[in-house]
Amino acid sequence: MLLNRFLFILLLFGFSGNGQTDDSIDKYINGQMNNFVGVPLLQASEKVFGSAPPEFNQYIKGLEDTFGRYEEHSILLVKKISNRSNYIYIEMNLEKGAAYLKLLLYKDKNAQWRINLATVDKIPENVIYDLDLLNCE
Repeated sequence: MLLNRFLFILLLFGFSGNGQTDDSIDKYINGQMNNFVGVPLLQASEKVFGSAPPEFNQYIKGLEDTFGRYEEHSILLVKKISNRSNYIYIEMNLEKGAAYLKLLLYKDKNAQWRINLATVDKIPENVIYDLDLLNCE
């Protein structure tokens, strides 16, 4: 019984990659994050995320008022959901602090990555609900 459970888990998670980021995801994320260089966060977020609810835009504006402009980013974790969907966890370093992004990326029928959902917060636990995920290799 225990062996069956182990084999099921191995089958379920064993084919989801080796923890490495897909190069096309890295390229897409880096390209999107380059939109934040040298411009106000709100302007860049409109370009990257498209039209967003006013509350999201207000939050982005507040982040810049508090922490300043974008400086760099780090991809903390890529969690594969399926062959066409991934959660991407990003630390976005600003002049005076950090913000955390969780992006739901999906690959459209033309094999292009798209951001389907974005969550941003200055508190990591509000974006990365299980911080132990970051300790996985």
